[in-house]
Amino acid sequence: MPVKVVRFSKLLGEVYGRGSGGLAFPDALELNAIWEAVTIASEKTLDPPLGVLNDGDLTPIIDTSAGGLTVFNVTGRFGNQPPVFPLFTVGELKAVEPLIDKLTESLSNHFFLDRLLDLNNDTRMTFGEAQIRNELRAASLGLVYTRQIKEGLVPVLERTVEILFKKGLLGVMPDSQEAEDAIIDGKKVIIIPEEIAQRIVDGLEFFEIKFISPAARAMNAEQVQGLLATLQFTTQASAIDQNARDVIDVDAAVKRIAELTGAPEEVVRTLPSIKKLRDARDVNIAQQAELESERLRSEIARNYAQASSVVAGTGGGGGALNKVPLNG
Repeated sequence: MPVKVVRFSKLLGEVYGRGSGGLAFPDALELNAIWEAVTIASEKTLDPPLGVLNDGDLTPIIDTSAGGLTVFNVTGRFGNQPPVFPLFTVGELKAVEPLIDKLTESLSNHFFLDRLLDLNNDTRMTFGEAQIRNELRAASLGLVYTRQIKEGLVPVLERTVEILFKKGLLGVMPDSQEAEDAIIDGKKVIIIPEEIAQRIVDGLEFFEIKFISPAARAMNAEQVQGLLATLQFTTQASAIDQNARDVIDVDAAVKRIAELTGAPEEVVRTLPSIKKLRDARDVNIAQQAELESERLRSEIARNYAQASSVVAGTGGGGGALNKVPLNG
């Protein structure tokens, strides 16, 4: 059975590629050797080798291991030197600490831990700075994610679909003998739709793989930012020219953003439900407009009747003033 092996990274012209473990191998060997030396030195510091003065001959071997004991010839020695004394054979351990930190950081960088686990809470950042950092992280890891998907996940999923299809677990072709036998025997069987069956017959792709993992969303972050920036600019441009709204399909943009950000499908309405909601809103708007029109007509009629009664009460016609004779 074929097995897919994903190349973590490769250079130009390489076939087999290479992984982070191979790249980090020299640093790991060096770090192990340093830790071994530090462990031995720490043990000798806690339990140093000792020297003992004796009047015998000088031993040819000096035991410098932790807790070791070496006997020295006391002949010719003067002063108040203690008969038992430690042998200081360990140097300065603090000088090794920067090298250990450097190698540890190098190993972490080989496995991208500095990018995957960027949880620095010591430095406060603005929203823009955090957003820029996330974009840089997604851009640096995009090649790794793409290689894992293209060389590992996609071939495995395609192979799985092929095996399931050959075993009939995904359904049978509508005009096949299996479908006719199932109908005659009254068995429940999945019939592949005509459109999909035609694509299978034509040798075309009949399914599409979409990844909704955090890694996939990180790869789509740039598209999300582009859509948001486009919608924001369109809103600003619409204040100058209303025709700018005609350029963007808002429905398609919102659905695409929801898909790229991994929003649950149940929170996004389907096209029939959207049409039904908008039709109901249009009917409500039309009714409100009709009521407003009736109100305006009623108000105009009432104002006209009041004006007519005023004109009739003054006895004038056409708004002319009554002529009143003057006495004297």
